[in-house]
Amino acid sequence: MPEKTLTITGGHVVDGTGAPAREADVLIRNGTIAEVGPSLRRPEGSEVVEAEGLVVAPGFIDCHTHYDRAITWEGIGRHCALQGITTVVGGNCGGGDADMAAHLDAAEAAGPGVSYTCLVGLSSVRTRVKGPVDAAPTSDELATMMRIVEEALDAGAVGVSWGPYGAAQFQGTEEVRALVAPAGRRGRVFATHRRNERGGAVAATREALAIVAGTDARLIISHLKVIGPNGFPLLDEMLETIDAARREGLPAWCDAYPYTGAATGLSTLLPEWAKEGGRTHAVLGDDTCRTRLLEEIQQGIADRCSAEDILCFARHMDGVFGLSLAQVAESLSVSPAEAVVALVLADPDARGGGAVYRNTMREDQVQRILSLPYCCVGADSGVTPEEGRPLRGGHPRSFGAFARALRWSREGRTVGLATVVRQCSGLPAEALGIHDRGTLVAGKVADVVVFDPKPISDRATYEEPVQYPAGIRDVLLAGEWMVRDGSYVGAGRGKVLRDW
Repeated sequence: MPEKTLTITGGHVVDGTGAPAREADVLIRNGTIAEVGPSLRRPEGSEVVEAEGLVVAPGFIDCHTHYDRAITWEGIGRHCALQGITTVVGGNCGGGDADMAAHLDAAEAAGPGVSYTCLVGLSSVRTRVKGPVDAAPTSDELATMMRIVEEALDAGAVGVSWGPYGAAQFQGTEEVRALVAPAGRRGRVFATHRRNERGGAVAATREALAIVAGTDARLIISHLKVIGPNGFPLLDEMLETIDAARREGLPAWCDAYPYTGAATGLSTLLPEWAKEGGRTHAVLGDDTCRTRLLEEIQQGIADRCSAEDILCFARHMDGVFGLSLAQVAESLSVSPAEAVVALVLADPDARGGGAVYRNTMREDQVQRILSLPYCCVGADSGVTPEEGRPLRGGHPRSFGAFARALRWSREGRTVGLATVVRQCSGLPAEALGIHDRGTLVAGKVADVVVFDPKPISDRATYEEPVQYPAGIRDVLLAGEWMVRDGSYVGAGRGKVLRDW
C-alpha cells in the first residue's frame, strides 16, 4: 500500500496538551501524526495544506452526547465535523444501551462518520431487571444487573453512566456503587448526572464522590452546574467539595457547556412519586392526587426558571412545537402546571416531549465552571433525525457548544486559547482513558481541526438552533478529509472505540 502523507504548514499549532500556541508544521502519514515541528521536510508527493494565520488543533472530543440512536444516521458525520468534532461518547445520564455488544456492533456495521464509544446506562440495566419500582433489588436481581454491566464493559463500553431518569431514579447509593464497582476494577469511567442540581446540589455531589471512592473508577460529573434560586448560593461549597476530593487523589473531572439554559424531558417537572412503577398516566388522571401534583409541578417550574423560559418541543401534540410553556397553557386555557399534565398525558412515552429550560443558570457561574482545570467541554448534545426531514428545534448547544467555548475564550470570559483547546480535546481524552487521540503528538491518530481564531463563533440560538458555527475551515478524521475550506466532503469514516 503506497504511503499517504499530508503536511499542514504555517499554522499556529495548539496541540491539546495545554502548551501555548507555536508556529509549526504537522506531518501526517497514513492517518497518524508523524511529526510536529518548525519547517518540516515535506515528503515527495505530500499533499500540502497552508494554514498561515490559522489555529491547528486536535479534533474535538465531545465526552457528553446523547447520540446513541443517531450514531447509525448517515448525517452524523456532517453534523459533528462542521463543529470540529471527531470523537463522541454516547450513553450518558443512565441511558446507554444495556446490550452494549449489539449496540456497538450496529454502530460498527454502519461505519459512522465520527469515532464513537458509549457508556452503559444504569437506567437501561435496571429497567431490564427490575423496572421503575421504588424498591431495592433482591440479591439475585443485583447479581443479574452486575452481570449485565460486566458484559457491557467486556463488549467495549468506556464506562457506566447514571442519571435521575426512568428506573434509575429509584436506585439508592449502595446499589449504584455496586454497579460501578466493575468499572472501577477496569479503571474505567463513572459519568453521573447528579441526583439534584438545585438545592440538593452539594449533597448530590458528595454522593457522586462517595460512589467512586475506593473503586478506582474515574469520575466525570456530567454538565456540572447549579440551577435556580436554591442552587445559586451553593456554587462555592460544591466546588470546594470537588476540589477537596481531588486534593486527596480522587480521579475526578466534570464536563460543562457554555449556555445558561438546560434541556431535558418535560416530565422532569413531575415529582418522583408520580412516576413510580411506570404509572405516570394513571397518577395524572387521578383527581384525588391532582391538587398535590399541580402544586409540586408549579414548584418545580419555579425552582428552575419560569413558564415563559421553558420551550416545548413536543411532536405528539399539534401546534405546540417551539412554543413556551406559558404559550401552551394560554392556548389550552389552563395553568402552566396543567399544561405539563396535558402534554405528558398526550405522550405515549409519558415524557411530555423534549423541553429547553432557558435561564436556569447564571452566566458568571457557568463561566467559572468552564474555567476549572478539570472541566471538559461537553455539549450534552442530541439530535433526532427524521427520515426525509431536516433537523429542527432543540437546544443550540447541539450545534454550537465548542465554537461558543472558543468564542468565550477569545472574549476573555473564561480561559486562554491553549487551555480551552485542551478542554475540547486532550482533557476529555485523559478523563476517558482514550490514549490514541486528543493531542497533536507523534504517534496519535490524525484527528485535526483547522480554524480561524478571529471569526470562530457559534451561530445557533434558542430561536434558530439549527445553525453550524463560523470559522472552522478544515477537519481531518484519521487523516481523511471531512471538512475542507469550510465545506463538508465526508471522505473519512469513524472508528468504534472499545479497546480499553
